[in-house]
Order: sequence, then structure tokens, then C-alpha cells
Amino acid sequence: MQLDVGRKLHEGRHSAASLARDAAVDPEIRRRTLGHADAAMTAHYTHIEAEAHKAAAEAVAKLVEAASS
Repeated sequence: MQLDVGRKLHEGRHSAASLARDAAVDPEIRRRTLGHADAAMTAHYTHIEAEAHKAAAEAVAKLVEAASS
């Protein structure tokens, strides 16, 4: 099986954005951190529930850890 690292990192970006939202990080700070020109794009990145993001972040962390071993 071939691992699409770029896609997995992009999924992690969505996870980080949603976790920041769930942690009540100011929307403007999230927008700037993600480098978005407008808030609509940031909102797109924060569409999945927290538990799904936590699971995704843990899965990505395992992949990154395995790839660096």
C-alpha cells in the first residue's frame, strides 16, 4: 500500500483547525495561523466534530512517528 503523505498532512491541517476551534481559539488567530485570506476558507477547514479530529490527529501522529523511525 502506498501512503499519500501529502494527503495525510492535509487531513491533519483540518484536524488542527477544528481542534483550535473546539479549544475556543479566536477565529482571527486561526485564520492567520492557517494563512487564509478570508474567514470562509478557515470555516471550511473546521467542519468536522472534535472526536473525529482527535482520531485523525492520532492516526497522523502514528504515521509520522512510523515514517521517522
